Amino acid sequence: MAWSAWINPQATFPTVCKHRWHGGALAARNNVTKGGTHVVTGHTHLLQIVAHTDWLGTRYAVDTGCVADVGSRLFASYTEKGCTGWRSGAALLQFVDGEMLPPELVQLVTEHPEPGFGRVWWRGRLIAV
Repeated sequence: MAWSAWINPQATFPTVCKHRWHGGALAARNNVTKGGTHVVTGHTHLLQIVAHTDWLGTRYAVDTGCVADVGSRLFASYTEKGCTGWRSGAALLQFVDGEMLPPELVQLVTEHPEPGFGRVWWRGRLIAV
């Protein structure tokens, strides 16, 4: 068990992965501006990428969203069936020579219990899952 994992700590901007750091609607923005490096979290379930560019370069905050279907009964009591802003999906990170490239998102568009009937959006197209 670990509270955080550092990927490529020797990179210009290392990547830290942890469940949460800052909270609320601006968590990703606060993570990347205050962290000074790439920050990947999942606590807010918002599925988003926030880029921050300054004189040192561009760093990314990635909120990995929620792997489960956010509209399922699983969350009905927890969210009191309210609008949460959560999105189901995942983030893809790629590294070249130890440096993280701009992250990508895979977003669930249609959930279906039978394989091949669900759909995700990735790289500009719908893919059956």
